[in-house]
Amino acid sequence: MALILVAIFTCCIGYILAAIPFGGQYIGALISLPVLVFDRAYTLHFVSQFGPEYAIGWQVPPERGFPVLMNDPTQMPPPPPPPSAA
Repeated sequence: MALILVAIFTCCIGYILAAIPFGGQYIGALISLPVLVFDRAYTLHFVSQFGPEYAIGWQVPPERGFPVLMNDPTQMPPPPPPPSAA
């Protein structure tokens, strides 16, 4: 009985120790990601003060494909009139 308990205890310890690096990397990334994003964005903002040639502008991607007419009611054709009941 003691041998079985020792085997269960050591296997569980092995699984717990194997899971620590994964948990540590995830928590570390979760904490450091906002700091890293702020650092990169602030650097671009800082460099843009040296003139318009250093300013970063956002580019709108070109429109591709067919326009979706259902989302814009001004571009939709009017519905056909109902049939007259004569």
